[in-house]
Amino acid sequence: MKNKKALFIGRFQPFHEGHLYAVRYILRHYGYLVIAIGSSQEDYTSKNPLTEKERIEMLEKVFRQIGLPKKNYKIVSIPDINTNSIWPAYVAKKVGRFDIIVTASPFTKLLFEDAKYPVDFHPLLKRKFYSGTEIRNRILRNKSWDMLVPASVFVYLQKLDLKNRLQKIIETDNPYLK
Repeated sequence: MKNKKALFIGRFQPFHEGHLYAVRYILRHYGYLVIAIGSSQEDYTSKNPLTEKERIEMLEKVFRQIGLPKKNYKIVSIPDINTNSIWPAYVAKKVGRFDIIVTASPFTKLLFEDAKYPVDFHPLLKRKFYSGTEIRNRILRNKSWDMLVPASVFVYLQKLDLKNRLQKIIETDNPYLK
């Protein structure tokens, strides 16, 4: 199976050690990674504070950090659509050929299996800690979070001043940003 293309979908808000654990699993089992940035159109919200471009840069920094050659992966942005039943075909059209989708989401598994795509479930790494929500909350509450993300992500998000961005988003009275 080492010569198969595996699809991995995430919002990566931010990319954390749990994501890296899944990426390592995929590379060990399938060899080639097609990484899809979900909800790519959404940014500057409390749930999706990073832009599409920032998420791509963050992923590329991580892949350089772990020594993953560009020939072993591609990154594709996937804006949301509102019809779950056609989402797998929509994703497939956007990302091109892949052999299997690897996910830990029961809902993603259901949708792709119903659309007749092969699905593999990857193991989760301490989900309570390794989650974008937990990391964003820790950033806002001045709690340590550096151990929850790869070093390159920590440095990158510090440079972006994500804490300040999150605080400003929370302070706004625009209900669409909450």
